[in-house]
Amino acid sequence: MNAALIRHPDARHEREQLFYFRRAYDLTDPQGGRVCILADTRYKLWVNGQFVSCGPCKGNSHLKYYDEVDLTPHLRSGRNELCVTLLSLKPSAYMDDKEINLASVLRTGDAYLCMEGSFTDGGREIPLLTDDNWECAEETHVTFSPQFFVGMNEHVTPGYGKELHWRRAVPSPMKANRMGDDIAYGEILSSYAAPRPIPAMTYLPREFAFHDGYYDAGELTTGYIRLRARGKGKITVTYGECFADGDNETFVKGDRTDTRLHLLGHDDTFEVDGELSFESFWFRTFRFVGVKCEGTAALTALSYAETGYPLTYHEGYDFGGERENRLWDISLRTLRRCMQETYVDCPYYEQLQYCMDTYAQTLFTYMISPDTRLARRAIDDFAASWRPGYLTEARAPSCKRQYIPGFSLFFIYMVNMYEARTEDTDGIRTYMPVVDGILTYFETHRNACGMVPASDMWDFVDWADDWSAAQGAPITEAGEGISVYTMMYAHALRCAARLQRTVGRGSVAEEYLIRADEVLECVREHCYDTERRLWADSERKRQFSQHAQIWAVLTGLASGEEAKDLLRRSMTLSAQGGYAYAYLWFRALERADCYELSSEMYERFYSLLEMHCSTVPETLYSHTRSECHAWGAVALYEFTTMLLGVKLTDDSPRILRVSPHPMGQTHARGCAETKWGRVDVAWEIRDGAFRLDVKAPDTAAVEVTVPAGYAEYAVTLNGKPIPPYAIAPRNGNS
Repeated sequence: MNAALIRHPDARHEREQLFYFRRAYDLTDPQGGRVCILADTRYKLWVNGQFVSCGPCKGNSHLKYYDEVDLTPHLRSGRNELCVTLLSLKPSAYMDDKEINLASVLRTGDAYLCMEGSFTDGGREIPLLTDDNWECAEETHVTFSPQFFVGMNEHVTPGYGKELHWRRAVPSPMKANRMGDDIAYGEILSSYAAPRPIPAMTYLPREFAFHDGYYDAGELTTGYIRLRARGKGKITVTYGECFADGDNETFVKGDRTDTRLHLLGHDDTFEVDGELSFESFWFRTFRFVGVKCEGTAALTALSYAETGYPLTYHEGYDFGGERENRLWDISLRTLRRCMQETYVDCPYYEQLQYCMDTYAQTLFTYMISPDTRLARRAIDDFAASWRPGYLTEARAPSCKRQYIPGFSLFFIYMVNMYEARTEDTDGIRTYMPVVDGILTYFETHRNACGMVPASDMWDFVDWADDWSAAQGAPITEAGEGISVYTMMYAHALRCAARLQRTVGRGSVAEEYLIRADEVLECVREHCYDTERRLWADSERKRQFSQHAQIWAVLTGLASGEEAKDLLRRSMTLSAQGGYAYAYLWFRALERADCYELSSEMYERFYSLLEMHCSTVPETLYSHTRSECHAWGAVALYEFTTMLLGVKLTDDSPRILRVSPHPMGQTHARGCAETKWGRVDVAWEIRDGAFRLDVKAPDTAAVEVTVPAGYAEYAVTLNGKPIPPYAIAPRNGNS
């Protein structure tokens, strides 16, 4: 880039700072304008007082991203003023432990802005470059106060947006370079950047309803708060996901909409003296907003601009009943709120992309949308966090490194299902060194019994009651083998074997399959309790969880009637799988041909409707923290793959399987996305007959099966009836 990196003369590394940059251009006949923008750390661009863009897209440990923005709709004849608001975040060395939700934004603390583009004015090109002709000012009337896991609340004092001391911007001697530019001597600058790999986030004006003394968005959402106030005094604005009995530290949740209870949330504060107009720089997550005014300060307007990933998805589903359709709605909303510039575990708290969560979120996205860009971006982020001889980080991008060994195995599962959904073989090749490196790490760390042992990191599996003392992990001693992690390792070897065949490395695939069998034999030898007929959580056989039984079925250690019996009896164990494990529980039930046992887990989800949840919380517990955790949006997958029957599998890449699985419903209608394209399914049960209509792309070889036990079948594929002899009913146990 030819533009300079410009900054305010008083920019400092050790604290968050907000700056304004501006420059005016006189245009006589503006016909167009485009600009590339790079900033450290975050910016908002305004042209002639109109919002244009927000960014840049979060980068990872190896790469920053720049935005390319079309200015044309905002230009006018005469003077055109460009204004950029820039938030500079302090480097991780200065970060407070409370500021964990800012950790996903990598930063240098240099507070720089770089813009390069041009206007087309009356047929001539006018350069648009950041240089010392730009003015800048520091906003000294806003400070950012970290709160535990919510690190971006703002405190505004009188003079905000008004008492500005404009100065000439200072160009840095350092240049920015873009991917594709000639790089002198191969030296990559800290500002090395590529075009953003995903579309811009939404920015949609929204209004609140007001009742019972609170502002109500109608559902949990994410957005930039817009506030106007006047008078003299203090205004406190509280953003809450729900109401609960108790306070922010100790609470019990029930009816999320009971306004008689305490609004759980964190605050922005505004000291008003005259007129105030404010828009939050970082998005807030809320369903309800409380406002407290002191003195003569009064709120005159409150609204928000909704933001999030612009997910394309289909509507018009009917899954056979009000409960099913409502569960679908809150599941879809949960996924959407957890899709920002990355997938996030929850939009209110950490706002971090964790690998286990993201694996489930990508699967749910695949079934409802043709857009796989955020999934590919997530895989890139985790791959960039890998170090040779080690693991991928548990969350990425992140200023603070964290390792959860099992999450690196979920990375392999994620790559495997991405290939199954997209057949992006060239893209997959770039990830194979990471896949191989992860497997090498696990192989070299097996203990004397051949098991994956407890590590000195966080061996998280799930938030199960029996594991609370170990923070979501089986209780083990140093070096003791963990059965779940060992079986997960075997499953990762099989996924990697499939990927190796895909890229033409058959011999490596065979090596991995042999190793997987060897690993599972170690589990069989050291973790199966013959008296209890259960798989223990570790070698010492002190604990038994549903999770170990799930993985025993998924890896084939238990099959047939043994697998069914195992899963039935696992439902009485005290360490149960939660929402985080719902997807894997359903897959184990499907594999063991006892999906009817899914009703108990479904009831856990349906109970959320009675509590008026608008999204799926992190856990079902009454003390659950986050109200929006997308690993629980599992209905998006189950209703499309089981109820509609459109399968996303990695074992039959040439066949599209459609196999509806009624669960008490008399009809269902909807669609699912596949690598071939959209598949529409509608079925109904009437007068003892099962009628099914499937519309699928012509490029797909379709295999249709129907549930057994009906007196008559009528099946059409792309409008043409399928003869009765070509219809394959599943057996009565399916």
